[in-house]
Amino acid sequence: MLVEQIRNFEKESFEIQTKVKRGLEAESETKTAGEAISSLKDTERELQRQLDQANQKMTLKNSELDRASGKLETLQSYNQTLEKEITDLRNKVSSLNGEIHDGQNATIKQEHQKNQQEIEIFDLKKQLSVQKDEGKRQNADLAVSQKELGE
Repeated sequence: MLVEQIRNFEKESFEIQTKVKRGLEAESETKTAGEAISSLKDTERELQRQLDQANQKMTLKNSELDRASGKLETLQSYNQTLEKEITDLRNKVSSLNGEIHDGQNATIKQEHQKNQQEIEIFDLKKQLSVQKDEGKRQNADLAVSQKELGE
């Protein structure tokens, strides 16, 4: 009986030791798990901080993009205005070139008429000179004829 009690005591002692070991192991696992959870929470906080920073950067980039889009629209509008002005100026230059061409044609026509008139004046002077010479010759012939008649 005493042997049996010792055996029961040993058995209960072994079970207690096993439970204590399991408790210590569980406590160690809990501590390790707690440290892992704490590390994961730290990592989560760091990742959340990085995500917040990335969101702030994205917000800034979106603002820059909006400003750049506004500038692009302004430049496109300005470009359209310049293109319209250039087209208007080209049309005006074309019109002025037409007027210059018409003016040059009128000047050429006037020069031609002037030259024609000068040629006519020259021809008339030549005819006048020829007629004067003819008149002098006829006067000379008349004088000769009158002398012949008078003799």
